[in-house]
Amino acid sequence: YTDHFYLALDHYNKKRFQLAENEFKNILVDKRNFEDPVSHYMLAKTQFKQKKMDVSERTCNSYLNKYPRSLYEPYVKSLLGDIFISKEKYSFALEQLLSARQSKVDSIFIKKIDNRILRILLTGISSNHLERLLFLNESRVNLSILNLAKSYRAILDGDMNDMELSLSVIDKNILPKSFHVFFESLSLFVGDEGA
Repeated sequence: YTDHFYLALDHYNKKRFQLAENEFKNILVDKRNFEDPVSHYMLAKTQFKQKKMDVSERTCNSYLNKYPRSLYEPYVKSLLGDIFISKEKYSFALEQLLSARQSKVDSIFIKKIDNRILRILLTGISSNHLERLLFLNESRVNLSILNLAKSYRAILDGDMNDMELSLSVIDKNILPKSFHVFFESLSLFVGDEGA
């Protein structure tokens, strides 16, 4: 098993993604009877690198079903977020990335997630999707991020009252620093009926 895994990893690191995909599949099928979370995750990454988005999405979903609450779950959800971004399904990407950021894996990982989330927020997620995500989330940080998105959506829709209301419930002290400039930019519109 180890030899095959390192061979697959070597292929991946040398950007020979089709060969890496074949090796990771062989490990899962022949060597581990589909009981290897690392190979499963790496298989999804190789498929993503080859732009096999639908296949990679299925592999990620299979992983999440097979290994709930595993150490790699945040990374798989982050990968799913990237898949949805590539498919321009931003609300689904946002849902995955918000879930991944709750893992608190490490500050670098979270900062990368936050940067992707910020780019998604700037697409102007629909109010209906934001309301659904607000209803499903319990994390105060995620609720602040979603209210920031809702405030931005309200500006795009020309609803200054909703913009101010959404902005007023955000506790800037728990809002990640990556979002502070966005928050301050939106705050400039508070009380400005002519915006």
